[in-house]
Amino acid sequence: MAVLKDSVKGKTLGSMMLGLQAEVRSGVQLKVGGRQLEIQRQADAGEIEFLESGQTREDESGWSNIVKKDDTVSPFITPLHSTGNSLPKKTFKPRFDPNVPGVVVLPRPDAGWLNRLNPKDIPVVDVVVDPLILRFLRPHQVDGVKFMYECTMGMRGHEAQGCILADKMGLGKSIQAIALLWTLLRQNPLGGQGPVIQ
Repeated sequence: MAVLKDSVKGKTLGSMMLGLQAEVRSGVQLKVGGRQLEIQRQADAGEIEFLESGQTREDESGWSNIVKKDDTVSPFITPLHSTGNSLPKKTFKPRFDPNVPGVVVLPRPDAGWLNRLNPKDIPVVDVVVDPLILRFLRPHQVDGVKFMYECTMGMRGHEAQGCILADKMGLGKSIQAIALLWTLLRQNPLGGQGPVIQ
């Protein structure tokens, strides 16, 4: 085993296991404790005794500053932080343009919902039904998607979040559920927060 110690303070700087065939002689280069070093000479008995005792002594040779720790990294400080300037507010856009004619924009959360579920005051963005799915929805199904969205997001004023669909067969409960799930898997009324369902 090779142990690297500071010759002034006697502090262990690193160690490594040497193989059985390892040759430690003058001129050999090693990497010990993250430091690259070269063997200069064999330590004499007095130096070994001092290093094992753990005592410290004054630097006689001026060599103590040669070995420096490589992994000193100062913490990152935002350049604008020290100048007093604040970082620009990030703007979030909806996934689909809510101003295009014919798109369905789902209801925005009211103040009560925002107070309850948005304590960090995250910006609100429009949630728009995917136009590829919207073209297959009939008007009553669009109303159903809006209703289910309000129910599942807790915007109806009830304690529970959810709803039950109980229409006759053939009115499009499946496509409404698919449209809602697809929307919740892709969008969120709170900007930059990822989708509602993950």
